[in-house]
Amino acid sequence: MISEHLSTLHIERYNQRKMSATELANADDHLAKCDMCRQKLSEVEQLDMAFEALRSDLTQGAAFEIDHMDYDKLVAYVDNKCDSVDNEIIESHLQVCSRCAMEAQELRIFKNHLAAGPAPRPASAKAAPWKRFVNSWGYFPVQMAGATMLALLIVWVGTRSMRSQITDLHARMDLLQQNDVALKQELSGIAELRNEMTRLKDESDINRAIEARIASDIPGSKMQTLKDNGRLITFDGQGNIIGLPPASQQDRQMIKEAFETERVQTPPLIATLVGKQRKLMGETERGPSFSLLGPVGTVVSTDRPVFRWQALPEATGYIISVYDSNFTPIAASQIIQSTEWTMPVALERGRIYSWEVTSFKDGKKIISPKPPAPEARFEVLAQAQSDELNRARQSYEGSHLVLAIYLARNGLMDDAEAELQALLKDNPASKIAQRLLRNLKAARMPKR
Repeated sequence: MISEHLSTLHIERYNQRKMSATELANADDHLAKCDMCRQKLSEVEQLDMAFEALRSDLTQGAAFEIDHMDYDKLVAYVDNKCDSVDNEIIESHLQVCSRCAMEAQELRIFKNHLAAGPAPRPASAKAAPWKRFVNSWGYFPVQMAGATMLALLIVWVGTRSMRSQITDLHARMDLLQQNDVALKQELSGIAELRNEMTRLKDESDINRAIEARIASDIPGSKMQTLKDNGRLITFDGQGNIIGLPPASQQDRQMIKEAFETERVQTPPLIATLVGKQRKLMGETERGPSFSLLGPVGTVVSTDRPVFRWQALPEATGYIISVYDSNFTPIAASQIIQSTEWTMPVALERGRIYSWEVTSFKDGKKIISPKPPAPEARFEVLAQAQSDELNRARQSYEGSHLVLAIYLARNGLMDDAEAELQALLKDNPASKIAQRLLRNLKAARMPKR
């Protein structure tokens, strides 16, 4: 049984499980009672764990090493063991490499610390017994100090790779920050250049448009100019259009054709929606009548359109009826006194519908439209075209001309006519604006 404190050798054998069964049992009994030995055992175990962790870091960090000054050369340099040529090479490298310079500085500090060491203890052969006891017991802190220095050395060597990586990361971060500042300055310069180019282009377009406007007033000139909600749009007669807002190639071609032909293009569907005048089965019925205002002969963007009609003098009420393409009733209103009614339910997109209004006057029913007028038909815009229309309205907002041509091409005749009316208001004396509006209205006239 161990009655005294465990020696360093005992602790190492115990930690490495090299004791016999009897020694191990005695050591366990002693450690259960002795705080000092347990503390010594804990320190040894912590050193072992630190060593293992550092060795693992060294193994993993080896893959991340980059080319720097060789460690052995740095040690030889710090110990003044290099010749003049190596010294000059190393010193030149240290001037440009912060990581190696830091390592060299740490080696010098560590070397000086080791050189200082613990203060020498004077020997005394005739020391008193209590002094010999104190001196012998005082040897243990020296051993611990040596172990501590060894641990520090292991830690310093083990973290060398990690410190190198950290230094490299800091250098890379500084470089990235410098590049970021330079890039922001370049982007700022590009933005200023782009704004300047836009300004010069706008000035050029304005000057060209003014020149074209002046030229358009010359008799025989083919140039045509329109004021478009504050914008000046000019067709030079040679296929070039100046002052247009950003538009697709297809829409630009449509605008060019509109200037050249003084007509707006509409889809074949409009002829179907407008229809033909109906044949009378007998004599025309005489008496009061009223007209439907819309939607008639057009495509509508909403699936819940608003129906409008002229008032019939002295009428006591109206009933609106909506039918599908097979003349199957879809919806009908109660008797109302106003001259407009909103569809209460959503209609199916991409489908054609018709509608009529029954008025009541003097106890009689008067229906509109009545022969020979064609049925009042319209189509609800399909969903895909509706989404495209929303994007076009945002892109061409503020340009009556571009929106009118786009809307007419997609069959939204009521909306296109409203845009052309606004364009004519800005250009009351413009022949091209007058002819475009007149042509659009002619496309909605029923055929006989």
